[in-house]
Amino acid sequence: MNRLLFVAVVGVAFLPVLGAQDGPKGTLPPGPAGGPVEVVHALLVQAQMLEHGQVMFLFPRGDQVPSVTAKVDGKEVRALGTDRKPLAVAELENRLTGWTAVVVVQAEFEVPDASFLKVLHERSVIFVLPKKMFAPMAKASEERLAPGKPRP
Repeated sequence: MNRLLFVAVVGVAFLPVLGAQDGPKGTLPPGPAGGPVEVVHALLVQAQMLEHGQVMFLFPRGDQVPSVTAKVDGKEVRALGTDRKPLAVAELENRLTGWTAVVVVQAEFEVPDASFLKVLHERSVIFVLPKKMFAPMAKASEERLAPGKPRP
């Protein structure tokens, strides 16, 4: 009898906790600030820290491997974490010790909404570059070959 009473008390005690984990019926988790759909132009490229805050970006195009080097100054070239907060050069040196995949977005547009950044690892780096640096990378992405297709 005592065991049955104990199980009943514990069960009743956990009922509010179980219901608290679900939101109200008919609601969705918060989406992007711009609405349910937003077009985000972002590129995945490789980057590595050089010296004095310099970062080199590699973006293969056919037989060529072009690169862009930029100094992270916090104004023209910014580096952000997935929480959309700026990263210091010392933190970048820790995250980009070797060639690392990074996300690059164009500075003239808004940084992607936090709901889109949930797909990235918490240590991912997002670079915000001006159009003159972003353009060659975007052009290289247009020329990407289909998987299994031979190079010209």
